[in-house]
Amino acid sequence: MPAKLPTQFPAAVIAAAAGGCKRTAIRRALRENWQRGFNGNQFVFEPPRKLLAKCRAIARLVEPRGLRPSALIPARRAELMRASNRLFACLMLASALDAGESHERALVRVAHVATFKCSARSLRRWFTALESQGIAGLAERKRGRVGRKPEVKA
Repeated sequence: MPAKLPTQFPAAVIAAAAGGCKRTAIRRALRENWQRGFNGNQFVFEPPRKLLAKCRAIARLVEPRGLRPSALIPARRAELMRASNRLFACLMLASALDAGESHERALVRVAHVATFKCSARSLRRWFTALESQGIAGLAERKRGRVGRKPEVKA
């Protein structure tokens, strides 16, 4: 017997599927009287059929792999946040491309409206990495201490 597919999703997943923000997804769910429930202390909603497949695809990309945020050290939490931001930007880019926007115009627009500093070149690299390697392609591969080193005064 195949595994039962999820039908209820958090507002963030629905927002990514609909191309909006989390607050808009919650307001829409309440206005349209979607089925709702709780997952811990988080609202989960059952979106309409036209959003359901997209929500399932996004949920598969971002589903937690047994990690709890409170169990992470701050550096690892920051790495996961950067990967999450990159994923959100890539999903915005995919949404713009699905809407028929030209590739270069979509890159520039998404880079401009992203909530963090990024360039069209970075978005292009992240998008190809996401397509080829999945969400693991968005993680940083830096080792040791990176960036400027403190000056040593003799």
